Amino acid sequence: MKCFISYRHDDSRAITERIYDRLSNYFGKDSFFKDIDDLPPAANFKEKLEHSLTASSVLMAVIGKNWAKVVDAEGRRRLENSNDYVRFELETALRLDIPIIPVLVDNANMPEAKELPSTIQELTVRQGVVVRHDPDFHRDVERLILFLTEFLVDEIITQDEIQRKSLETQIPTPIQLPPMKRLIDSLSQRIQLNKFDFDALLKRGQIGYISGEMSGGIGLRQAFDDFRKVIRINPEVADAHFGLGCVYRVIAIHDMMMRGCYTLESRDKLKSDRDDSSKKGPASIRYHVDAQSRAILNAALSEFHEGFRLQQLWQANGEGKVQTVYFDTLDIMSRMESVRSLLGLAPIL
Repeated sequence: MKCFISYRHDDSRAITERIYDRLSNYFGKDSFFKDIDDLPPAANFKEKLEHSLTASSVLMAVIGKNWAKVVDAEGRRRLENSNDYVRFELETALRLDIPIIPVLVDNANMPEAKELPSTIQELTVRQGVVVRHDPDFHRDVERLILFLTEFLVDEIITQDEIQRKSLETQIPTPIQLPPMKRLIDSLSQRIQLNKFDFDALLKRGQIGYISGEMSGGIGLRQAFDDFRKVIRINPEVADAHFGLGCVYRVIAIHDMMMRGCYTLESRDKLKSDRDDSSKKGPASIRYHVDAQSRAILNAALSEFHEGFRLQQLWQANGEGKVQTVYFDTLDIMSRMESVRSLLGLAPIL
């Protein structure tokens, strides 16, 4: 993921620097371009900005109280100037169809469309994130991190789909096999008739996850989208959090494999009472977890914890023994432990 951070120095420099420090520590500094601060001296700023935006998967627009009101030396609003770098960044992102996340800081509200040039009025309909000062700062940035992680995962799935597209035309993936496809089509029809059909969404998501775990591609996309839909409709469905956690885990592993962040290690010789003890066991994979993979694995762990929290809450409210309907509890525990192991965390006793 490459995130372009756009902001006005005269409007929100201090809190933007704080947000940047937190995000870059989490995702890695290479994942961010912080507008004109990163441009070399005497550079053609429009050319360099467009080049950086073209390489970005998302733009984060930090908007403070004076973002739309800042004026130049002649007293004219900077947004009215076609050469204003913030305006140019947003216009370019919209033209290139780069997702934009408005980040509202210092108690700012989203500008009204009439306050903006016509070329960037679309900004006002984008879903934003509010980041407040302490004591809410860290909690708000955690929400922003989750937002960015979703963009990161979406980008990885897209790359995976592109790489596997030619193979899928030659060898059908599990989700494309006739019996499975018929079930998917049936569930899709139910969802088309009722977008709040949690049962159909969860079933289709689980099928996509099983397919994606084996072969990636379309299955991961289906699972990722379906589990997120359920959570956005009703965030208290434990199975959707378990499912999304499983998807994050698989995507992190697929991503490390695609980027070569692993080594194959031969296991020690098998010990046996027999004379053929010289046989070696199969090679094991050692993953190298970098900032990008760690962000996705942390998202997986967060979803697993939320699923179990909801189960405990359900049980505490007198609903009786709670079991997952679509995901086996012991299987979820096993996957959660594998995530903790990759993150270098101690097992849960």
